[in-house]
Amino acid sequence: MKIKRFVHTILMLAVFLVMPPTGCSAVKTERRTENMPENKSTHSETKTIRYPVVNGQFYEGNEEKLKKDIAGYMEHAQDIEVPGDLIGLMEPHAGYIYSGPIAAYGYKKLKGKKYDTVIILAPSHRARFSGVSIMKEGIYRTPLGDVQVDEAMAKKISDFDPKHIRYVEEAEKYEHSLEVQVPFLQENLEPGWKIVPMVYGTMNLDTCRMVAEAIAPNFDPKKCIIIASSDMSHYHSYDEACKMDKPALEKVEKIDLSGLAELLDSDKAELCGIGPVISLMMLTRYFGGEAKILKYANSGDTAGSKGQVVGYGCVAFYTVQPIPVKETSDNVSVDFVVSDEEKKMLLEMARKTLEEKLLNNKDVSFDQPNPLLDKKLGLFVTLRKHGDLRGCIGHCFPVKELRYALPELALSSAFQDPRFYPVKKEELKDINIEISLLSPMKRITDYNEIKIPGHGVYVKKGFRSGVFLPQVADETGWDRETFMAHLCRDKAGLAADEWKKSGTELYIFTVVLFEEPHEK
Repeated sequence: MKIKRFVHTILMLAVFLVMPPTGCSAVKTERRTENMPENKSTHSETKTIRYPVVNGQFYEGNEEKLKKDIAGYMEHAQDIEVPGDLIGLMEPHAGYIYSGPIAAYGYKKLKGKKYDTVIILAPSHRARFSGVSIMKEGIYRTPLGDVQVDEAMAKKISDFDPKHIRYVEEAEKYEHSLEVQVPFLQENLEPGWKIVPMVYGTMNLDTCRMVAEAIAPNFDPKKCIIIASSDMSHYHSYDEACKMDKPALEKVEKIDLSGLAELLDSDKAELCGIGPVISLMMLTRYFGGEAKILKYANSGDTAGSKGQVVGYGCVAFYTVQPIPVKETSDNVSVDFVVSDEEKKMLLEMARKTLEEKLLNNKDVSFDQPNPLLDKKLGLFVTLRKHGDLRGCIGHCFPVKELRYALPELALSSAFQDPRFYPVKKEELKDINIEISLLSPMKRITDYNEIKIPGHGVYVKKGFRSGVFLPQVADETGWDRETFMAHLCRDKAGLAADEWKKSGTELYIFTVVLFEEPHEK
């Protein structure tokens, strides 16, 4: 997969500055206060103020007209049900007459909601710089009033990597992709929220991962929401735009990072905000969430001709409601038997899945009759290279039958573990596959029931959760105290001793573990 080429393509797309009226950019403007209402903020004017620069162009500069426009878009947008708590939204950023009707589908999900913080991730169209710019303090102003920057959250995020996440004045000064999101938020969220504006100067995988890792420990979907700003294909015919955009949206919906990158590499898709979108996809995968397309249309559907159009997609990313845990007997035991032949079959299925994808770019399915393949079990697929971890993705709880879950998780471990770059075909011969089938989870009320080594443990408090398989203790030699401290701190983002505190849910389980034979 040509990741480097994908990055270059996106960077080139992001610097087109002068575009036709249906495009996502506008002629550079110095206007900062025209058509602005009297400032209703009580904030001190000594604070940094980011003034609007595309009011009157991308959207109405008059307060009442702007409110009326947004209300119209919201009225006509369908309210599509999304299970779980929102993690974020992919939202378009063109002029409102073109993308507003599509953006409203996402902002419909925020109507009347109360959040503490909105983190907006947006691409730079005008300034060239490395890393990501973050506005750390001050006020973000629109014709609808002022929004306070969440200084505490901005500091936590920037402290993760101050060299690459810092304030770049030119990044914020004229950027429309972030500004156009704010009035929609002001009109739909309950008052009291603060903003963290972030603009990407570099849109490679390292930057996307850095932003995701900086946000993740500080993120709670009950209190925060992320907006990833991006338009889609630019200046193709109506039919060609649909042909490009819809497969790309399907990859976003599946949170298929490698599949999306392949489309971009082959010029079969375009996303000017690919950095923000990839970061949001990584965060969603980190939290075990899913995505759902809310709306797709292009400027030919809204306010432009069908000769050259710009595509707009709106996608919701959300947490998955936990599957209820069935209580088991006092003795946690594996309640299924896996024969040696079945173990061999499952390993061959995982190997074939990776070979077909890496060597032939094909997906495979397995329809052979076998009762084990029709079972729904917790499952992890682990990849190792020369004994070192190369990827591990799984489900703690039964989600799908093994015939479907195994190939999905084999691909996810190879291509979508955010800790590693995607596996390349040259590595395949050095990859060893390990499969863990999980027993039913047993919830415990006394942490003394945890046997290390022996048990795997799933810990949960509020939204945060994490899991260690039993083999983690075997490989590290950790005792229970060390095992649980690392689980809480490193996997769940909790305090190291949270497992001993009231309100923390603990579940234990065992696994049937088997792997490919090592070559001698």
